[in-house]
Amino acid sequence: MTYKDQQKAIAEASGITVIPCTCTDNPWKDAETGKHLPDYLGDLNAIHKAKNKMLITKPQRRKFVTILRTDVLGYPHEDRNPNVYYGCIDAKAEEVCEAVIKTLNLWTV
Repeated sequence: MTYKDQQKAIAEASGITVIPCTCTDNPWKDAETGKHLPDYLGDLNAIHKAKNKMLITKPQRRKFVTILRTDVLGYPHEDRNPNVYYGCIDAKAEEVCEAVIKTLNLWTV
């Protein structure tokens, strides 16, 4: 998915209605407020806040961690090494975004 597609998917999954923006640095605005969307792919605080709105059940959070660990960061499924989980803690905003979108089954190729 492109940056634009990921930004839109995160915002819409968070309950934000998005509208296009002609700005080159941020292609979407919140339809209700008219403000630019947060940079979910570049700001860990923004994606953390959005993630906490979307992934509210324990099964969703477990699925998220599994996807982040295996699909996004590339650790083996059966690896229980504590360093694997440290890798998840140090994940970049763009990696967290990818895992959130995949957890919600919104990832497209």
